[in-house]
Amino acid sequence: MTSRFREYIWRLLPGGITAVTMGLLLAAGALKPLELLSYNTLFWLRGERSWDDRVVLITIDDDSIRRLERFPWRRQYYAQLIDVLTKSNPSVIAFDLIFSESSPDDAQLAEAMLRNGRVVLAQATDANGLPLQPVPILQEAAIATGHLFGQPDLDGITRKVPLQGKDDLSLGAMATQVYSLVNQPVALPDLTQPFWVNWPGPVRRLQQYSFVDVLEGQVPASAFQDKLVFIGVTGTGFDTMLTPFDQSPPTTGVYLHVAVASNLLQGNSLQVYFNPIWTAVLLLLMPGFSLILSLWRTEIQLAIGTTCYGIWIATALMLLHHNIWIPVALPGSLFVGTTITVALCERLRMNWFLQQHVRYLWEAYVPDLMQQRPDWQPDRLLLPSSHPTSIRAVVHLANLAEELGRSQSTQSAISRSLSVGLVALDIKGNVWFCNALAEEWLGVEVGQNLEAVLVPSWYSADQWHQDVWFLCRGQAIEPHEVEYRDRYYSLTLQLLEYKQSKKVTDFALMPQQGLLLVIEDINDRKQVERNLEKQVQELERISQLKDDFLSTVSHELRTPITNMRLAIQMLKVAQSDKQRQQYLGILEQECHRERDLINDLLDLQRLELGQNILELSALNLTIWLPEVVDSFEARTRTRQQHLSCYVESDIPEIFTEAKSLERILVELINNACKYTPPLGEIRIFARRLNGDRVLISVRNTGVEISPQDQVQIFEKFYRIPKGDRWQQGGTGLGLALVKRLTSHLQGIIQVQSENLVTEFTIELPISYT
Repeated sequence: MTSRFREYIWRLLPGGITAVTMGLLLAAGALKPLELLSYNTLFWLRGERSWDDRVVLITIDDDSIRRLERFPWRRQYYAQLIDVLTKSNPSVIAFDLIFSESSPDDAQLAEAMLRNGRVVLAQATDANGLPLQPVPILQEAAIATGHLFGQPDLDGITRKVPLQGKDDLSLGAMATQVYSLVNQPVALPDLTQPFWVNWPGPVRRLQQYSFVDVLEGQVPASAFQDKLVFIGVTGTGFDTMLTPFDQSPPTTGVYLHVAVASNLLQGNSLQVYFNPIWTAVLLLLMPGFSLILSLWRTEIQLAIGTTCYGIWIATALMLLHHNIWIPVALPGSLFVGTTITVALCERLRMNWFLQQHVRYLWEAYVPDLMQQRPDWQPDRLLLPSSHPTSIRAVVHLANLAEELGRSQSTQSAISRSLSVGLVALDIKGNVWFCNALAEEWLGVEVGQNLEAVLVPSWYSADQWHQDVWFLCRGQAIEPHEVEYRDRYYSLTLQLLEYKQSKKVTDFALMPQQGLLLVIEDINDRKQVERNLEKQVQELERISQLKDDFLSTVSHELRTPITNMRLAIQMLKVAQSDKQRQQYLGILEQECHRERDLINDLLDLQRLELGQNILELSALNLTIWLPEVVDSFEARTRTRQQHLSCYVESDIPEIFTEAKSLERILVELINNACKYTPPLGEIRIFARRLNGDRVLISVRNTGVEISPQDQVQIFEKFYRIPKGDRWQQGGTGLGLALVKRLTSHLQGIIQVQSENLVTEFTIELPISYT
């Protein structure tokens, strides 16, 4: 076999592969979806045509169903409709409805049909293939019946219907034939062949009227005179069907039969030319097509294949305008598939051919290239004696210079994809390579002196010279971290050695060496380090607060116990009943103090852990607040203090926990009683604030809290120095507990103190959420 003959075989092979593949796909039906898509696309490109104006549709639409009754309707409505239409003298009335079950209104409907004399009914088959025919009384009254057979394709669009059924014609054909009896005769096509529907356009362009409007006389009689009138369901969810122009939303099956009638009346049904002989000829031409493609380079091959496919599409579109349909999927697949197969086969041959030439080039320049890529071993295959024109340019590119350039391009691409900046420079500091990140961060370009760029923003002059000096003597240096324009960078300077050689100690002896500067953005790492440092500081502060708290708690718990032990010892040596009563009083007071301290600590702990479950209820402050205040009346009277409570009349009920709010107020009023001098005033006031909040204040006179103490009074165990003039004692937890209880009730507590007047205010929501 000569090399020229082998070359021809190689050029014919892609077309043969494509023809065989497409033939198998065609036989298996795999091209069917593509053909359906082409059908829809070409119909869309062709555009819509007018429906025949002799066809009218009366729609059983959603409005009719809503205004009359739930579908299916009683047949008296159809009888009334026929009587209304009879007055308009239509040529034919065709029902796209199956009246296969008896109804009390059948006699009325049959009489109306007989009065008209030109009513066509529909028949079909059920899921088991059994016939669904009109009831006998209606079938006798009808002039004819037509079947509703029509099988949609895979995409839901019905493209063809059998005109001739088992016993009768399709509904559209039968209605048209009855129409031709009254008017000008209409020729029917070959009934033994499927009828291809030439969809005119969107169904909204069809003359159609709502059933209920016609029944109520809102449509003029002239709209139906001498017309072929179809009646069918178009309501949502009934007998859905797609057309090339109506897919979202879909339409219904009645439009199929209307389209058949429109095609027959206009004589423009779709003529389909799908000849197996032409298909075989087209498949046999593909090897020759691949031979022609192989004479050109890849760009022209793609242009030829695309042009051929475009010409075929244009031809199909032009024929569609003349009601002729030719296959599109198979020819298009053959043109495109052959073009791609030719390009792919030539690419594979090109790769193999390039490997052979590169092998010889590498053998010629082994001392240089094999040192850089010792793991590359080209396949030892035979070099072809001839090759297509389209790969001759590749042969010229497969040389040593190209291989070296490819190696350099690969290294440059890798450096550009890195997340670090790279700068290569000689010993004098002149830059001969830098990637994009280095250019962006440093503002350096090839040919510049790097020292002039780095000093003083990135390096000090002394540090730069010192690092270079250490590197030239083979000593490693630590990365240098610097902040530049509010970001942190790490700069690592390394020595570049092009060949292994002895270490040199003088710059003048290093013409073959250079430096590599690696720049890394470490701003995120620095941010993490700073956050960790802040967290450590916060943990240390919390630990110190915990230690202080434990120290204070232990001290506060031991103090009452110490006093109790002292009182017990004094009881043992007491000489009189008066002394014993005094020491028992001290013992009881310290026991209460210890109990209150422990209870307050436990309550605080539950609040901080979120374990305090609220029992919410509605509170009428007008009644509830005075009751809380009245419990302090006797105490304030004894201390000669003036206690008053005022609640505004328009204050609403609040939805909160009464127990917690009572404890807050009791603590605040108790403190007011403690620190208010005789003849002082204690005033409790409640009013509504703007919005859905209320305010409760506890105000007392005769005492003042300094601004420094106001900041700390809500802390645990804090007591105002020298604030307890009457030495009444306390745990130091009351206000801390009040603040947390207030927050637990979604409230806010504040304190104001000046001019010997102190006021605690609590803001609470009207309704706890």
